[in-house]
Amino acid sequence: MAVDVRLVPCLADNYAVILREPSTGATAVIDAPEADPILHALNQADWRLTHILVTHKHGDHVQGIPVLKQRYGATVIGPRAEAKEIPAIDIKVGKSDRVEVGKLRARVFEAPGHKSRWVGAIRRMHRDEQGHTHAGVEILSKKPLSVYFRGIGEGAERADNWQTSSGSFEFTFVNAIILGESATSGARHEVLLKRDGFTPGLIYEVMMGEQAPNVRLEELLDRGDDYDRVRVTWLKRGA
Repeated sequence: MAVDVRLVPCLADNYAVILREPSTGATAVIDAPEADPILHALNQADWRLTHILVTHKHGDHVQGIPVLKQRYGATVIGPRAEAKEIPAIDIKVGKSDRVEVGKLRARVFEAPGHKSRWVGAIRRMHRDEQGHTHAGVEILSKKPLSVYFRGIGEGAERADNWQTSSGSFEFTFVNAIILGESATSGARHEVLLKRDGFTPGLIYEVMMGEQAPNVRLEELLDRGDDYDRVRVTWLKRGA
């Protein structure tokens, strides 16, 4: 079954996914971090929103719901256990419940690891004889740490920093997710960067307080649709 998909950047570091089932015109957005970018994408595609599928209650996933609901009257579907904290929820679902958007059908599965901030990547997808789509997910880290990197050194200055008219330096900060099981940052040797963000040998300061450590990008381990997974070496401050 054909499905039209739009990936919509929201806020500073989030996304919404719009799915449209062409035969019925049923259109769903998965999470609503903010309304304006989603409205813009829908208007550009000339689609009418029919469903809002909510993965969980966090503000950066639900704060756009009231505007979208008022505009389209879309059906809001979300987790039963968090229903009290999801605006305008219409249908409450839990593990193994079925959700339908036009002719698209899916089963709900719970990912309790989200509360511990797991990070994963979809590695494989297939459609069974009934036309249901299944995905295989690889867990990259159970205790990721979201930080900002600030480029230092000659390479970083050419790439990410510039000098203002006053002569002082300003910096472009890079979003990064440090992967690993340990709470000790020095034991984590892999990070996620935005796709095409890997430059071998580039050194960053990790913005984690006054004694921020440095990391050097060493090797590109994996490249996904929107990320680079990179091996790093931790350096002493000033190295």
